[in-house]
Amino acid sequence: MKIIFPITLEELKEIKFCDISYNKNKFFWIVFENPVQKIILKNTSSIESILHQINTFFNILETSQYYFAGFFSYELGYYLLSINQNQNKTIFKDFPLIYGGFFSSYKIYEDYFELISDYKLKENYINHFQILESYKNYKKNIIKIKNLIKRGNVYQINYTFPIKVHLYGNIYKLFYLLGKMQISDKSAMIIDKDFYILSLSPELFFYQNDEHIILKPMKGTYKKSSSLREIIKGIQYLKNSSKEKSENAMIVDLIRNDLGRISKIGTVKIENLYKIEIYETIIQMISEISSLLQYSPKTKLFWQSLFPSGSVTGAPKISAMRFIEQLETYKRNVYTGSIGWIINHTSKFNVAIRTLIGKKNTAYYYTGSGITYDSNPKKEFMECINKAKLLKQLQKELKPDYIFTTMKYSGGIIYFEKSHIQRLINTKNFFQFPIKEQKIINAFSRLKKHLEKISYPIRIHFRIYKNGKIYIKLNKLNYKKNIKICLSNKKINPENIFLYFKTSNREIYTKEFDFYKKLGYEEVLFQNKEGFITEGSFTNIIIKIKNEFYTPPKEAGILNGILRQKLIQKGRVKEKNITLVELKEANQIYLINSVRGIIKGYLT
Repeated sequence: MKIIFPITLEELKEIKFCDISYNKNKFFWIVFENPVQKIILKNTSSIESILHQINTFFNILETSQYYFAGFFSYELGYYLLSINQNQNKTIFKDFPLIYGGFFSSYKIYEDYFELISDYKLKENYINHFQILESYKNYKKNIIKIKNLIKRGNVYQINYTFPIKVHLYGNIYKLFYLLGKMQISDKSAMIIDKDFYILSLSPELFFYQNDEHIILKPMKGTYKKSSSLREIIKGIQYLKNSSKEKSENAMIVDLIRNDLGRISKIGTVKIENLYKIEIYETIIQMISEISSLLQYSPKTKLFWQSLFPSGSVTGAPKISAMRFIEQLETYKRNVYTGSIGWIINHTSKFNVAIRTLIGKKNTAYYYTGSGITYDSNPKKEFMECINKAKLLKQLQKELKPDYIFTTMKYSGGIIYFEKSHIQRLINTKNFFQFPIKEQKIINAFSRLKKHLEKISYPIRIHFRIYKNGKIYIKLNKLNYKKNIKICLSNKKINPENIFLYFKTSNREIYTKEFDFYKKLGYEEVLFQNKEGFITEGSFTNIIIKIKNEFYTPPKEAGILNGILRQKLIQKGRVKEKNITLVELKEANQIYLINSVRGIIKGYLT
């Protein structure tokens, strides 16, 4: 368990960490790990048992002398407020209602890069966006909400849905890349063996120091443009929009009433009503509400009164939550819940919006908006999509310049033609290059007609750029059947998604090959971080031990070459992790690809 938050200089002073007067960066970073007591309350047992566990947790929280850090899932609110739940679909089985730990200490870092090592931008990738809500279903539910408002059942409902994505690479680095586009001091990152959470939330649920508390609900959104004129237009729209302002005022009124239950009489104040804040991808309207507390964030009554934030439910809160449970297809989990920390007499929690929840390579990014009677379904749907724009920006930033395959032409045929076409199609689909399959097939047909005029063996380099354009280069094929090889001292990372595809992102291979070529070697082999042999810069590896042939498994971090696939399918080669000792002691090392075939390598 590791829980990480950005923290401001002012907040550090208030938790009395030390007397710091300057930081060259925007934030410090506070890290909680190795808890004295780990807290995981799952939504898997009977209601009575869960309620008992909730009471036990708050009893411990109220009396504990340790620090607390963690999250409260949105669905916890149904138990705190005694609202019945339906059996909505859950994206993650057994996701906790309460998660975190009690800690005896925490660490402060001045620079985020102190938390990560071996930082490389191109080791991270995000793609395969799947909106888990059709516009047809969205529009139907918005109409239902507007009818509920018309009948007086509610004034507003915050309606949400998830977007499924695939993530690859180092989670710490991914959080940094996302944060470059939309970091705030309300962000949070949680790394657990079962899941990870990357919250880029700009919304403060509350900040409390001693008896003073401030809440900053966000309501009212406008898409941010790169044009200053459009930004000014967005600011003016929010300032003058009766819809956005009424939506904001409605939630402010709800939160003011909630806060009044746990505050000293006469201390609840509304400050900075309709304040405009500008973020990387959106312009947002916020308001501020403050008070002097009678009950602290360590008490159950505090959370019963405020959680979840009215900005992510609607108004009235309990009625809105009942209808949300009926209308939304998926449980929200930590999304629109809250992530934060409690240190001595100071605490800070966000509203967990702009948040990714993931397991391994699959993650979900939720989005939503507040629906009022004046809401336009199409505009609201587009607002939701705009809130996920930062993910699309990251995808664009990390897309390779081109994808390619190399082939052999001889005797009137392109060797493994169908396999090469399928490789290009699979790769372009993965990286979402804007080119139709038929265009690739047509290019192959034209290429073959051109090759009919050539009588000698040809090496074909077939490239597709990220704008969809095709480039083909032909060279006379000439190669040795026995080559001198060596081992690179560079270790490759199997998490690097680009290892598994033929793309322009092959810098480590090209650099090492060029370096060792000057020393007289004709191929260079690599190891992964675990010390197992992977592949050559342009070949797969096979070793012969006695009468058996072995090749490294794909999971070691290799390109699953076409000839390699054929040999495995025919049962001529087996997959196994190969150690350096096995490589050196092998009866023979073979290097293979679909252009050169099978050649012998001699390690020196």
